[in-house]
Formats: sequence, structure tokens, C-alpha cells
Amino acid sequence: MPWFPRGGRTAPASTAKSTCLGMPNLHHIRAMSMRWKRILFLACAILAVVLIWTVLTPPEREPSYQGHTLSQWLGQQKGYWGANRVLDDDPILAIGTNALPTILKWVSYEPSPLRNKIASLVERLPPGLKRRLFYVRVGRANDAVRVFRTLGPRARAAIPELTRLAQTSADRHRVCRCIDSLKHVGPEALPAVLTLATNSPPKTRFYSLVTLPSFGANAAAAVPFLIQCLDDNDRTVAGAAEEALTRLDRLAVFPSLTNALRSPSARVRARAVSCIQWLGIPAGEARPLLNPLLTDPEYEVRRTTTNALQRLSFPPPVHY
Repeated sequence: MPWFPRGGRTAPASTAKSTCLGMPNLHHIRAMSMRWKRILFLACAILAVVLIWTVLTPPEREPSYQGHTLSQWLGQQKGYWGANRVLDDDPILAIGTNALPTILKWVSYEPSPLRNKIASLVERLPPGLKRRLFYVRVGRANDAVRVFRTLGPRARAAIPELTRLAQTSADRHRVCRCIDSLKHVGPEALPAVLTLATNSPPKTRFYSLVTLPSFGANAAAAVPFLIQCLDDNDRTVAGAAEEALTRLDRLAVFPSLTNALRSPSARVRARAVSCIQWLGIPAGEARPLLNPLLTDPEYEVRRTTTNALQRLSFPPPVHY
């Protein structure tokens, strides 16, 4: 039996040294694991609160027709909603303006930053539970736009609230839904869309401007405003105004564009030339207006005019 000195077995010096050197790393690993445990516990606690809130929250009251709620009727209609016509016996029309408080609540949905963070943590949840937690409200918000499409001018009472919701939101999805809803209300909502295109953040102004041609002949009254927007300092807003002008009726737009060619602003002159190029103005009518701008003092105006005249020189393609 081997003999050991008093005090028991002792490790070799090299082994003792390596053990001492490894102790700080072990403490570091333990500290890291404790921190991750706290983070995991906090995430689980937040998820538990969300689950309890989702399960215990009572369903909101909705208008109904023939024993079915508004949401149920919308679910049944998804099969034929691609048609542009509205059925005379549409149950949404039967519910009518009683649906306005509900759909205004739906369309105003705007996810909070906390909800977005939680959504990024629960990608592995079952699809049904994840849809219940995060996608139901988005679907209802989109359904609200469908209801406004069906109601049309009957929803005129919602114009002020839709305008307010679009003006007070930084969420682009909510802004787009509100403006789309105003578009479906019809010509009575045109002043509201012009208000959003005037006194709103650039993104809201952009979407309002590109929506104006949806009002058809009624949007001709907005042509002077669109010409004014061609000189906007925000390039996206000016580009949206240019696009809207090219989508309006040519006869309503052309006289104002002719006057814009003599604007003191070089940006307005250049964008007016571009609009004339894409409006399909006959070459014989457009060349006398554009030729003087070939000697414009601003390079951008001369370049845009040269390109426009070159395009007008080619005959349009013939389709057989």
C-alpha cells in the first residue's frame, strides 16, 4: 500500500496550478448562466401574462344580422370578395352604419413596440396560438377596409374619425388603411384626403397623393394643388404628385401643366415636362411647348426636355 504524508493525498504541482487557473473561468460561466436564467424567466413571465390576458379577455361586442356577427359574415364572404360589385342582399349592407363604431375600432389598430418584441420571441409557438395572439387584430383591421368598401357613401359619418386616425399615427399600415377607407367612402372624402396630403408627415402625404386619382373626375379639382406639390422639398412627395398627375384625365391636367412650364421653379418645370411626356400628348401638340425649354438655364430642365422630345419622336407601338 503506498504511503502518503500527513494531510492525505496531494495533487502534483502542475495539476494544482491548472485547477487554480480554471476557477475564474468557472465563476464566469456560472455568472453568465445566472444572467441567462433571469432573462429566460422574464421572457416566460411576459409570455404568461400575454397568454392569460388573451384567454381571459372577453370577446368584444359586434353588430349582428340574422344571428351572425359582423366577423362571421366577413369570414363567409371571403370566397367571393374578389368581385368589384356589391350584392344587393349583402348582410354588411343590412348591418349598415351600425358597424361604424366597430370597424373604426378595428381600423385603428396599431401594434405596440412591446407586442412587436414579444412577437419576435414566439416564432416557435403553434400557428393557431400565434395567430390568436398577434394576427387576429391585423386581420380585423384589414376586414374593416372591406366593410368601408361595401358601405361606400353610407359611411360618410366616419370621415372625421378616419382623418384623425391617419393624422395621429406613425404606423404606415394604419395610415394606409385609413386612407383606403376614405377612398371607398367616395367623393365626399376627397377634402379629407387633401387635408392629409397637406398637413401630415411625408409618408402620409405620399400615400394621400397617390390615392387622389382613385376619385376619378372629382380629383380634377386637386390639379392646382398637385402642381404646387411638384416643388415640394421632399422628393417622395413631389414624385407622388407627378405620378398622380399622369394618372388623371389628360384634358383636365394639360392646361395646368402648360402653365407650369413657365414656373419660376426649375423643379416644377422639369417635372411638368416629365408629366407631359407620360400623359400621351400628341407630338405635334407637345413639341412647340417643349422646344423653348431646350435652352433653359437649368441643366435638369434641359436634360428632361431632351429625353421627352426623343421619346415623342418615336411613334407608339401598334398592337395587332
